[in-house]
Amino acid sequence: MPRTITDEQLTDVRIKNPGARVLSVVPEDAAEGTPGDDYVFKSGTKGDYLRYKGLQRQSMLGGSGAGQEASLYARGLCVWPSPEAFDELREAFPAIAEELGQTLLEKARGGLEVREGKR
Repeated sequence: MPRTITDEQLTDVRIKNPGARVLSVVPEDAAEGTPGDDYVFKSGTKGDYLRYKGLQRQSMLGGSGAGQEASLYARGLCVWPSPEAFDELREAFPAIAEELGQTLLEKARGGLEVREGKR
């Protein structure tokens, strides 16, 4: 049975973490609208992003955590059910944990992109 957050729980989470977003993990062949396991992530801050970039630099220098930067970013933002539940997901399905992190990193762009000026 999927682990889904109730409306009441989500309201409580969003009071503590304005802008929190729900991302669900479902089987890849599931029909649209199929309930999945919910994970709720708070909005990332500049500090969260800088920690992510620091992990990338460490990784480039051969440090621990290489290849896990995005999933560690997501873990740091996970507010429901818990970071430990996210660890279980990461252990069982590391590629999904990475995809959740990449999704959150895209959201850190705020819907903006860089374009070269015409002048």
